[in-house]
Order: sequence, then C-alpha cells, then structure tokens
Amino acid sequence: MISDQKIISIVIPCFNEGQVVLENINKAIIIGSRLPIEFVFINNGSYDNTANIFNHVKENLPQFIRLITIKNNQGYGFAIKKGISKCSGDYIGWTHGDGQTDLFDIRNAFNVICKSSASGITKGVRVNRPFLDQITSFGLDLLNSIFFLKRIRETNAQPSIYKRCYLNNYKVYSNELFFDIDAYIVARLLGAKEARFTVQFPPRLHGESSWQNNFYSKINFMALTFAHVIKLKIRIKKYLKHTNN
Repeated sequence: MISDQKIISIVIPCFNEGQVVLENINKAIIIGSRLPIEFVFINNGSYDNTANIFNHVKENLPQFIRLITIKNNQGYGFAIKKGISKCSGDYIGWTHGDGQTDLFDIRNAFNVICKSSASGITKGVRVNRPFLDQITSFGLDLLNSIFFLKRIRETNAQPSIYKRCYLNNYKVYSNELFFDIDAYIVARLLGAKEARFTVQFPPRLHGESSWQNNFYSKINFMALTFAHVIKLKIRIKKYLKHTNN
C-alpha cells in the first residue's frame, strides 16, 4: 500500500504531444501505484488531440495523477510553474512529455534520491546524443561555469528533481526554455549538491520543439541562451533572495 504522502512530485508539460501523452499517463499510473510519486500533466496550449485525451481519461485516473490545461501556451517555464504550484512532494521535478526522455527514468531517479538523500539536485546525464548537440551543451556549460564559478553541466538534461527548499524562488524564473537554467544555477549557488544518473536520449519522435528544428534554430537558441545567462548574472542577487534553510 502506497502512502498518501508523496515524496516526489513530477510536472510533465505537454505541447502537441497527443501521440504519446496517453502512453505517458499509463506509465505514470504504473510508477505511482508502486512508489510515493505524484504526476502533474500540463496541456500547455496544445492544438492537437491532447485536450481530447485529457477529457477522455480524467474521470478514471488515480488521485496521484492530475491533469491541468493551460488554454494559451505561455512558454515551457510557465507550464512548469503552473505545475509546481500544485505539487505536494518533498522533492519537485519535471521532465519532457514528448517521449524522448522515458518517463520510467523517474523510477531510477527515485532510487538515486533514496541513496543520495543529501543531494539537493537529482538530474539525468544524456547519452547517445548527436555530436552537434553535445558540442552545443559543452559550450553552454563552459560559459555558465566561467560566469558563476561553479561546475555547471547538463542544465537541460531531464528529469530535473530538486528538494523543495531549492525552488522557493521559482516564480521569478523564466517562463521560457531558460527555466531549467535558472532553477539549476540558483540551486547550485545556494550550495545544493547534485546526484546524476544516465538516461538515454534517442531522436525525438513526437511533439514540437521550438529550438531543434534545424541548424539555424540551434544557433539562435545558443545566442538567446548567452544573452539570458548574462542577464541572470546581473540579476542573481534577486534570484537568491530566498536562501536554503
């Protein structure tokens, strides 16, 4: 019998991922029926059949699964913030809803948290990625490490799970893709230790990406990320106003 008190809450933002959302809901049912984990699925302004799927299954779901709909997409980070506001776990995290990251990775994350309870961050390390993507990540990690004088790596890797105390200031983080960077860097600067585990990262089959469409979109994303990191460096005192107790 699983306790009503959930240790981990996982937010799953979904944007036009109707082809895989039902599979992910079924995986969440399997996970949550065995482990003290709750799931918050966010329909982030999808215009495919995601809403229809939510409506079809919502009456028959266990209590540890919530379905929330945002009518108009206001960004990846905005959806995660909406989900966090509904989370009750001691640890709060998120992962992509496109099937590129396997939802069953959450089971591995749970085991890592149980073994490394002193860690404030539990996060994946992606393997089998395209070479260009690896170079992109390395460049961003190097820039962030220099800017913040901390070892920063794989800020966008999924799943991302934090002790609740390291997300006190999440409402001021970016509403866009940079939410991951804000959450990770602020937690590291607050002294959070991290535990990592390997996750497979095969080619994306479903959903829509706003930055991985082609080579030029990746270059544009890198430029936007550089600009965001500079702004983050300037605003970091504001972001650190809530300290880790």
